Amino acid sequence: MKALFNPFVVLFKKEVYTIKDYFVTKNYDKKFNIITSGASKKGEGEGKLKDGVKYTPTSYLTLKEVFDYLDLKEDNILLDLGCGKGRVSFFGFSYGIKKAIGVDINQSFIDICNVNLKNCLLENKDNIKFLGIDASDYKLSDENVVFMFNPFGWKTLKKVLANIKESLKNNPRKLNIIYKNPIHRLLFDLDNNWKVIKENSEYVIFQNII
Repeated sequence: MKALFNPFVVLFKKEVYTIKDYFVTKNYDKKFNIITSGASKKGEGEGKLKDGVKYTPTSYLTLKEVFDYLDLKEDNILLDLGCGKGRVSFFGFSYGIKKAIGVDINQSFIDICNVNLKNCLLENKDNIKFLGIDASDYKLSDENVVFMFNPFGWKTLKKVLANIKESLKNNPRKLNIIYKNPIHRLLFDLDNNWKVIKENSEYVIFQNII
């Protein structure tokens, strides 16, 4: 662990943490018996449209904030696009949701997710799945919460949003999209099918207009 100029910030496995976040991450990974720390360039430039973005795990503190806000419960099905090592899926599932699905184009990440799945201590973990496919190929059915940490460029995001809208047409329902580091949010802002229900400097939560 290497100290930076700010005494309240640390650098650990290529990730910048506040002291609080560092210990929260260690505690949750230990509680679930998984390993999700460590940024990686795996996935960068991958995908059908070659616009994959390097992996950086989302802070557990941020995940708790957004999942508490959405009040996740047993009728929620979570889809994490660009799941990396699976942190979002495992943490979301700990809220007692119905199912969690992680999707990533990089097979080495899916292998890590499946090792974490085998080792994790969550009950009913058979309802957590990880798929090594391009996000634009994933067809939604009844998922109602989608998480993305800027996992790909605007071309792939455009295809993903088209798939989501097709799913909502076939199966009308309320759906929330958590978009962290929303570089391409203009695709949402120019689409009158979405409204913002929460935003800050870190993320935006969009909800479909029914």
